Amino acid sequence: MAGTFRFGTDKAADDFYVESYSISFAGETADVKDKDGKLKARAHFGFKMECSASGVVKGSLPKIGDEFEVDGKAFTLTSVEESGSNGEFVKVSLKGVKYGDGTSGPTPDTED
Repeated sequence: MAGTFRFGTDKAADDFYVESYSISFAGETADVKDKDGKLKARAHFGFKMECSASGVVKGSLPKIGDEFEVDGKAFTLTSVEESGSNGEFVKVSLKGVKYGDGTSGPTPDTED
């Protein structure tokens, strides 16, 4: 389903009409075990969301470092690809990233 998503935080925004998008989530986990090998704590860190979106931009193309929002999540733009063909609108593919704050700390995922 296509939607309208806004670029920019301190200027007049351009419209991006999304034809498709995907959002992926990644992170790392470290376990702390006792001498018997039982899990005592688990820390999650390095959280990252990546977004790829393609569609049509009405107005000027965004720039690397601009912020954009898809599905209520804000991303920093890392890649812009423009493509076109005879008789069609110019298509734009965007990639962006959002990093976690890195303060998740240990969680109570433990074994007795």
